[in-house]
Amino acid sequence: MIPYPVSPRVRREESHLQGEKRERLMKLAAQVAAEQDPKKFSALLVELNQLLQEKEQRLQTQAKAIEKPTPK
Repeated sequence: MIPYPVSPRVRREESHLQGEKRERLMKLAAQVAAEQDPKKFSALLVELNQLLQEKEQRLQTQAKAIEKPTPK
C-alpha cells in the first residue's frame, strides 16, 4: 500500500513495471537453472540477485507503509 494518493495512471505504470520485472525474474531463474557455462551462470546470478534485492526492498517499504499509522 502506498501511503500517499497516487493517480490511477501511475498505479498502472508501476504495476506494468513490476509485471515486467517479475517476468524478467522468472526468465532469469529458468536461464540460471539451465546454464552450463560458469561465466554466463555467474552473470545471470548477479542479475537475478539484483532483481531479488530490489523486490525485497520494495516489499519492506510497502510493509513499513502499512505499519505506519497515517497522520490525522
